[in-house]
Order: sequence, then structure tokens, then C-alpha cells
Amino acid sequence: MKLFLRKILKWWCSVVKVRGRHKLANKLGNIIQPKGGKDHVTIGKIVLPIDHSIPMYRYVYYGIYEEDFVSFLKRTLKPGDVVIEPGANVGYVTAIMSELVGERGLVISLEPSRNCFSMIEKYLTEKNIHLLNKALYNEITTKKFVDKPNVVRTGYSAFNDYTGAKEGDEVYDIETTTVKQLALDFNTKRIAFLKLDIEGAELPAIQGCGDLLEKKQIDYILVETNFIKGHAEINATIQQIMERNGYIPYLPGRKSIRKVNLNELDGKRLDIIWSHIAV
Repeated sequence: MKLFLRKILKWWCSVVKVRGRHKLANKLGNIIQPKGGKDHVTIGKIVLPIDHSIPMYRYVYYGIYEEDFVSFLKRTLKPGDVVIEPGANVGYVTAIMSELVGERGLVISLEPSRNCFSMIEKYLTEKNIHLLNKALYNEITTKKFVDKPNVVRTGYSAFNDYTGAKEGDEVYDIETTTVKQLALDFNTKRIAFLKLDIEGAELPAIQGCGDLLEKKQIDYILVETNFIKGHAEINATIQQIMERNGYIPYLPGRKSIRKVNLNELDGKRLDIIWSHIAV
């Protein structure tokens, strides 16, 4: 009976685009989860293990996790594209990118958390995925990394610079690399998409792009941006770098992306997509 209800809810979430679907999928999905919570979602050739007891996984199962962003990827990425995703976490977005860029494409996926990396290396095994247990930064070095015990549940671990270590956290040195170095390592002159949702390290990652921005060798860059007072200086620096190199800010939607005035987004935490391509 619960399996039948999950199928109905999954169909409903995919067809009925109304507000409140996330709350319904979260609450009802928790009630009708399979015994023990263990399940899987198939994305292309990748079988992604999930746990219905974790809200993020419930959203993945019902197809509504970051759906505007995922819709953008499906409209934008083409077979043969090269994409970079630091902060793979449990690998959901990596799996989607892998399916979209196809056998001729490449997904360079970084995950500094040892807890997450030990999971995803078991099932993100498609030949077009290259996994690195490293972090993205503005230089090649090592940095203290704080790996949270609940990283899978919350999706959050970060450099020690950006989060204090608490009891139960695991702290260790992690190797860092740059976007520029990755482009050299994988001999690519065009990066179709760069996803920067890396818990405060977005600015250093942008600074590590080197002349790729000036040469417009990165088509789209997603930057998770926190529009609160304490982040104003960082946001202004990112904006200056991007606009100086001819990139325009957009907000992703389910059917399209639209230009946005960043000054109108006070108090919000949003994914901003920067692109030099006229939309």
C-alpha cells in the first residue's frame, strides 16, 4: 500500500505544479516511506541510494529537489559538455549532469568530505565522471576542513575558516585546487557550467578561475549568494569580478532564466547564475 501511495505522490509532484508540494512531499513522504527508509532512484545509468528518513532524499525521490536549477541544467547542458561541480555531497546533481553530457562529455566532481566521498565513489562510476577528494579554492594548497557527522543529512561541511569545529566534528587537512588548474589538468578550453555552492568559498573559487573569465571560457556559473548585510562586501566583490568580465546575473526558473537586479534581493539566499551568453 505504501509503495502505491509513493507512486501516486511522485506522479502528483511531477504533474501538479502548485505551491506547497515540498511540504506535502516532506510530511506525507515521511509517513509512507518504506520500512527502514532505504530505497534508490535511477538517473541514467546511475543507481542513487537514498534514505526516505532524510528530507533532502525525500525531495530527490519525488523529483522536486532544486527543481528550478535542475530544469535549467536540462535546458542548457548538451552532449559533449564539460562541467565542474565542487561540493558533490551525495551525488544527485553529478548524476544528472553525467546523464546530460553523455559519453563524450565530462563531469569533474569534487567532494572534500571524506564521509560523502566514501559513499559516492561506490556508485558514481560512470566513465564520464571524474571524482576528486579535493576542495575548490583560489590556490593549490592544503586547508583545514571541518567534516560534520550529519553532512549527509544537512549537506553542510566547510573550511575551518568558515565554520568553527564543534564536538563530534572531524577536522583534517584537505588538498585544494583551482578552476584554472582543473581546466589545464583535463585539457579543456571550454567549461559549459560551473556550480559554486560551496559553503562560503564561492569568492575564492571565482578568483581561482584566472583568465578563464576574461576569455569567456566558462559559459554559466552558479553562485550561491547570501544577500544579508554581513555578506555585502563579498557579494560586491563577486559582482565586480563578474561584470568586469562581461557576465550578467540571472535567476533560474522552471521554464527560463531571467535577468535580475541584485540590489533588489536583500535578505534572501539565492542561486545566481552568471553568464556571458545573451539569454
